[in-house]
Amino acid sequence: RYKNNQPYLVLPVRSYGEERDELKALRMRAKEDFLYHQGKTNEYLNKYNSLPPSERRGFCDQINRSMEAGNQDEVDTANADVGKWFADYLVDSGYAPHMDATLIKQQIMTSFPVVNKGNAPYHPLNMEKILLDHQRVYTRAIEMQGYDEGDEMRIGKVLQSARSVIYMQNI
Repeated sequence: RYKNNQPYLVLPVRSYGEERDELKALRMRAKEDFLYHQGKTNEYLNKYNSLPPSERRGFCDQINRSMEAGNQDEVDTANADVGKWFADYLVDSGYAPHMDATLIKQQIMTSFPVVNKGNAPYHPLNMEKILLDHQRVYTRAIEMQGYDEGDEMRIGKVLQSARSVIYMQNI
């Protein structure tokens, strides 16, 4: 769709109830999904950096067109559905959002650091920073993937995750 200057598709979000019994499979697929998105981000970075400066604005504009909502109602519904899924997951996992809202918000902000403040359009002045910030998030997620699967903690994974968090805080 990007190559055809069309907006990306908005995929429907299944409810937590529909996916509850499939969480392990969802989790097992995470590393593959993170690696895919990291690869796409690398692809954009490489393409951007290989362009002469005079063509970079056009590349940013093409990405912006692809990211525009074809149907804002679909985007709003998907966003609300992700929020509902997350809240249902928290409750089912033993959290109490009605009592721990501030802590949960803090954890969300820690888990999802800002990658593009205000969802600004891509521009030659912000393109590399946005893509590199996405890379940091994917790298951190890949490092963390698997450290809590099974009955034992894998200390190497825990330490890698801790190093990544410290690194991100120092940037």
